[in-house]
Amino acid sequence: MTMEQKIIKTLESLKAIKPSEDFARYSKASILASSQKTNLGRRRFQWNLWDSVKFASALTLGTLLVLVVAGGLSYFNLNLAPTLITELNQEGLLREANSLDFEIHLSELNYYDKSAKEVAALLDRVSQDEVSEL
Repeated sequence: MTMEQKIIKTLESLKAIKPSEDFARYSKASILASSQKTNLGRRRFQWNLWDSVKFASALTLGTLLVLVVAGGLSYFNLNLAPTLITELNQEGLLREANSLDFEIHLSELNYYDKSAKEVAALLDRVSQDEVSEL
Protein backbone atom coordinates (compact mmCIF):
# COMPACT_ATOMS: atom_id res chain seq x y z
CA MET A 1 0.00 0.00 0.00
CA THR A 2 1.30 3.42 -0.92
CA MET A 3 1.29 6.48 1.23
CA GLU A 4 -1.53 8.08 -0.75
CA GLN A 5 -3.74 5.09 -0.27
CA LYS A 6 -3.10 5.13 3.47
CA ILE A 7 -4.10 8.82 3.69
CA ILE A 8 -7.27 8.20 1.66
CA LYS A 9 -8.23 5.23 3.86
CA THR A 10 -7.65 7.29 7.02
CA LEU A 11 -9.79 10.15 5.70
CA GLU A 12 -12.61 7.73 4.80
CA SER A 13 -12.54 6.27 8.28
CA LEU A 14 -12.71 9.78 9.75
CA LYS A 15 -15.85 10.43 7.68
CA ALA A 16 -17.64 7.80 9.66
CA ILE A 17 -17.18 9.65 12.97
CA LYS A 18 -20.47 11.06 14.26
CA PRO A 19 -20.78 13.54 17.17
CA SER A 20 -22.65 12.50 20.30
CA GLU A 21 -26.25 13.61 20.74
CA ASP A 22 -25.34 15.92 23.64
CA PHE A 23 -22.59 17.66 21.65
CA ALA A 24 -24.89 18.11 18.64
CA ARG A 25 -27.68 19.61 20.80
CA TYR A 26 -25.28 21.93 22.64
CA SER A 27 -23.65 23.12 19.39
CA LYS A 28 -27.01 23.82 17.72
CA ALA A 29 -28.24 25.72 20.78
CA SER A 30 -25.10 27.88 21.02
CA ILE A 31 -25.13 28.63 17.29
CA LEU A 32 -28.80 29.57 17.27
CA ALA A 33 -28.47 31.62 20.48
CA SER A 34 -25.76 33.86 19.04
CA SER A 35 -26.79 37.18 17.49
CA GLN A 36 -27.51 37.09 13.79
CA LYS A 37 -26.24 39.72 11.41
CA THR A 38 -28.96 40.02 8.84
CA ASN A 39 -27.81 43.28 7.23
CA LEU A 40 -24.36 42.13 6.26
CA GLY A 41 -24.50 43.69 2.79
CA ARG A 42 -25.85 46.97 4.15
CA ARG A 43 -23.19 47.00 6.85
CA ARG A 44 -20.46 46.62 4.25
CA PHE A 45 -21.92 49.51 2.28
CA GLN A 46 -21.91 51.68 5.40
CA TRP A 47 -18.27 50.88 6.12
CA ASN A 48 -17.33 51.55 2.52
CA LEU A 49 -19.24 54.80 2.64
CA TRP A 50 -17.44 55.81 5.85
CA ASP A 51 -14.08 54.91 4.34
CA SER A 52 -14.95 56.97 1.28
CA VAL A 53 -15.84 59.95 3.45
CA LYS A 54 -12.56 59.66 5.35
CA PHE A 55 -10.60 59.41 2.12
CA ALA A 56 -12.39 62.40 0.59
CA SER A 57 -11.80 64.55 3.67
CA ALA A 58 -8.13 63.59 3.78
CA LEU A 59 -7.77 64.39 0.09
CA THR A 60 -9.51 67.75 0.56
CA LEU A 61 -7.31 68.71 3.51
CA GLY A 62 -4.20 67.68 1.61
CA THR A 63 -5.23 69.79 -1.37
CA LEU A 64 -5.91 72.79 0.87
CA LEU A 65 -2.49 72.38 2.46
CA VAL A 66 -0.82 72.33 -0.96
CA LEU A 67 -2.77 75.45 -2.00
CA VAL A 68 -1.82 77.30 1.18
CA VAL A 69 1.84 76.43 0.72
CA ALA A 70 1.74 77.45 -2.94
CA GLY A 71 -0.05 80.69 -2.07
CA GLY A 72 2.50 81.47 0.62
CA LEU A 73 5.35 80.86 -1.77
CA SER A 74 3.80 83.05 -4.45
CA TYR A 75 3.24 85.80 -1.86
CA PHE A 76 6.88 85.46 -0.84
CA ASN A 77 8.04 85.64 -4.46
CA LEU A 78 5.87 88.64 -5.35
CA ASN A 79 6.17 90.76 -2.22
CA LEU A 80 9.27 89.82 -0.27
CA ALA A 81 11.65 88.33 -2.80
CA PRO A 82 12.23 91.47 -4.91
CA THR A 83 13.55 93.34 -1.88
CA LEU A 84 15.72 90.40 -0.91
CA ILE A 85 17.00 89.93 -4.44
CA THR A 86 17.90 93.59 -4.84
CA GLU A 87 19.72 93.48 -1.53
CA LEU A 88 21.68 90.46 -2.70
CA ASN A 89 22.53 92.05 -6.05
CA GLN A 90 26.20 93.01 -5.96
CA GLU A 91 25.78 96.16 -8.05
CA GLY A 92 22.91 97.30 -5.86
CA LEU A 93 24.97 96.69 -2.77
CA LEU A 94 27.86 98.71 -4.19
CA ARG A 95 25.53 101.61 -5.08
CA GLU A 96 24.08 101.49 -1.59
CA ALA A 97 27.55 101.41 -0.04
CA ASN A 98 28.66 104.38 -2.13
CA SER A 99 25.59 106.40 -1.20
CA LEU A 100 26.15 105.50 2.45
CA ASP A 101 29.71 106.74 2.21
CA PHE A 102 28.45 109.95 0.62
CA GLU A 103 25.96 110.43 3.44
CA ILE A 104 28.75 109.90 5.97
CA HIS A 105 30.90 112.51 4.25
CA LEU A 106 28.01 114.96 4.18
CA SER A 107 27.35 114.47 7.86
CA GLU A 108 31.05 114.94 8.58
CA LEU A 109 31.06 118.11 6.51
CA ASN A 110 28.03 119.40 8.39
CA TYR A 111 29.73 118.60 11.69
CA TYR A 112 32.98 120.31 10.67
CA ASP A 113 31.10 123.32 9.31
CA LYS A 114 29.09 123.66 12.51
CA SER A 115 32.13 123.21 14.74
CA ALA A 116 34.14 125.71 12.63
CA LYS A 117 31.34 128.28 13.05
CA GLU A 118 31.25 127.65 16.79
CA VAL A 119 35.03 128.00 17.06
CA ALA A 120 34.92 131.20 15.01
CA ALA A 121 32.16 132.57 17.23
CA LEU A 122 34.12 131.71 20.37
CA LEU A 123 37.29 133.28 18.95
CA ASP A 124 35.34 136.44 18.10
CA ARG A 125 33.95 136.58 21.62
CA VAL A 126 37.37 136.01 23.17
CA SER A 127 38.95 138.67 20.95
CA GLN A 128 36.17 141.15 21.80
CA ASP A 129 36.60 140.42 25.50
CA GLU A 130 40.35 141.07 25.21
CA VAL A 131 39.80 144.28 23.24
CA SER A 132 37.29 145.52 25.76
CA GLU A 133 39.67 144.82 28.64
CA LEU A 134 42.38 146.87 27.08
